[in-house]
Amino acid sequence: STQSTGSSGINAEYGGALESLNEMLKEIGAEMGGNDAFLDELIEIVKDVLSCSTACQKDEEDDTYSEEVDDESELATVLLDYAASILPTLATAIGGAKFAPYYKMFLPLLLPKNNLCKKNWASGTVAEMIQKTGPAVTPFAETLLNYFLKGMKDSSPDVVSNCVFGIGALAEACGPALAGQYPKFLEVLAPLLKENGDGRTMDNVLGAVARMIKTQPDAVNLSLVLPAFVQWLPLREDMEENVTVYSCLRYLLGAGALNTHLPALVPIFAAELSNRKVGEEGRAELAQIMTAVMTGYPDLMKNFGQDDLAKLQGLLVNNGS
Repeated sequence: STQSTGSSGINAEYGGALESLNEMLKEIGAEMGGNDAFLDELIEIVKDVLSCSTACQKDEEDDTYSEEVDDESELATVLLDYAASILPTLATAIGGAKFAPYYKMFLPLLLPKNNLCKKNWASGTVAEMIQKTGPAVTPFAETLLNYFLKGMKDSSPDVVSNCVFGIGALAEACGPALAGQYPKFLEVLAPLLKENGDGRTMDNVLGAVARMIKTQPDAVNLSLVLPAFVQWLPLREDMEENVTVYSCLRYLLGAGALNTHLPALVPIFAAELSNRKVGEEGRAELAQIMTAVMTGYPDLMKNFGQDDLAKLQGLLVNNGS
């Protein structure tokens, strides 16, 4: 037998099913992604939800969109979010080269959204898709770049932050193809680093700059960029960017590009090494940096007392250096 639970109930159930499907894809993605019949069906499901053409997104009486599940509806937005979140997972499962052609299908459903709720999750989803797709996203770089640059002027801090992250992800994925755009990127990112600025956005600016430096170091004027970069460390809110930022700084240290900034950076490195919020991978990067500093720049350690040095040594051991 069947029974109607109403639009809200169906939305919740469908959202739960999409979430479960996404988790299953993460667990056994390679096997599921290799099944073309399953892949076609999954793509169709996600497309139907993002285009708001599923039965539970329409009014049962007249087959038109119900006011209860319009763009402003929390349940409707959650349903769209669950569907969209499958896309980065799918890109990981089947590989960027195989996933990239689907951008033609999904970008029109994700990008031109004026509703704030949709912009919030859509901008984040697109940025994550780029990260998981890698270099295969390059043919769509111009479209994506215009979207992110426009989004950076949005009134929502979440949209701005997501678009900043997206620019960094795009620069990293496209490599040399976007290196000539780095000066433009840096020009639009720099004003976001300011007193009383949005913490997450500022962290994502540093993450984006770090990705550019590691991807195409010769395309970044380090003498201009590093003073501002160092000034706004450590990260405030988006702790996931610590790995990106500190791996970049470790690279720069090895290249001898940090020498003049080390007096300001070493106290930050030492303090952040004991900050659990930095994350295990971030602290591992810091441990490598501090080990290199203690070996190669012993004079910088003279301001540390014996107790501080002993504590530091303990932290280095605990964090795998």
